[in-house]
Amino acid sequence: MNILIVDDQPNVLASLINSIEWEEIGIQNVFVASSALSGKQILLQKDVHILMTDIEMPAENGLSLIKWAREKHLPLEAILLTSHASFYYAKEAISLGVIDYVMQPARNEEIVKAILNAKERIEKKRNLEEKLKIGTFSAHEQNLAARRFLEQWPDPSAPDFSQRLEHNIRRLEDLGFPCQADSTALLFLTQVNRWFTIPEPPLELLAKYQQLIKETFSFLNTASTSFSLSDSEFITLCFPSSTEDLALYFQNLADSVYQKMQCSVSLYYLTVRLEELKTGMTLLTGLEERADPSHAPVIEKKQLFEQVLNPQASLSYQKYFVQIERYITQKIQEPITRTELADHLHLSPDYISHIVRVMKGCSCKEWITRRKMNYARQLIQTTALPIGEIAARCGYDSFAYFSKVYKLYFNATPREDRNDKGKTE
Repeated sequence: MNILIVDDQPNVLASLINSIEWEEIGIQNVFVASSALSGKQILLQKDVHILMTDIEMPAENGLSLIKWAREKHLPLEAILLTSHASFYYAKEAISLGVIDYVMQPARNEEIVKAILNAKERIEKKRNLEEKLKIGTFSAHEQNLAARRFLEQWPDPSAPDFSQRLEHNIRRLEDLGFPCQADSTALLFLTQVNRWFTIPEPPLELLAKYQQLIKETFSFLNTASTSFSLSDSEFITLCFPSSTEDLALYFQNLADSVYQKMQCSVSLYYLTVRLEELKTGMTLLTGLEERADPSHAPVIEKKQLFEQVLNPQASLSYQKYFVQIERYITQKIQEPITRTELADHLHLSPDYISHIVRVMKGCSCKEWITRRKMNYARQLIQTTALPIGEIAARCGYDSFAYFSKVYKLYFNATPREDRNDKGKTE
């Protein structure tokens, strides 16, 4: 294997080159560079397997160099050498899939350990690629392995969730998916609706479909893995660099499927933090309101792909929304936040918002406020309780703010509403 060391301090480079027995740890060639720019030139010209770089350097830092290497899809492992302990640096390093973060001054043993870790990861990837290349794993075995891996993702409520999550993240990293617990994953379900030619066998279809996914999402710098749920349904997981304009990407994907595979598809997608992947799988695979291909009209070629949808009000959504409603009812006298709801249901706050928006067409905050205002109006019109007490029973400390919100909803203050009620009786 070959390594590239990038550091703007000549004494550091000289020390690393001369004090480590490179051949003994399996490194054939050691390349050096004193800047990110010269490092890029070497990376483009040489076969580099491990990049070890300082962070703070003139003109361009080491994190930027690693990001550039990732964008170029260079197959290397990265190690950071730095004398600056920074939370920002550590966070950025994790997002770039850096395998080790070594603080300077460091003993040679620490540096060697980091290099050996990088070598081990590279070997694992090579072994996996070789097995796939020579057909050690059949297509059926690959599909089954991917399906089990995702369907058996640990539930956040499990007592050993943290350990199992960490184990699965390491497996994803070994497969070429740099990620962490709060990484944003894109999950989508593909449903084949109609064939315009003789249908292909499911696993052959899946292989061709994965290639189209790779081509369509290439600008998002992401790898993907897919498995078949049935002869006509596939689940895909990937980690895109951006989640903007996803609908456009899916429209392009559906169009490519029609042109190159001669079938129309419906696509259902959602984004989810990796630590909540189990919830995402449950929501996605629990869809009940999917398009019925028997009712799909034959229309113009440009429109043959089905509409791209977020998961609609499936039974899973209804189940979660019932729990949301129950919690709001129980806590109506307290301030209620989206985060509290999320913690109670073991979902992410974004999922809570998404479920409420699908079910009620508004934000979670707006729905909580609407429920509180309806409850307040019920008390105002059916009891003689003082308005201030009613405000408190709805979780409002400020009577003035309560009255302001109430008027926004009902175009009348609480007192006006009570007086109008009395006049009509």
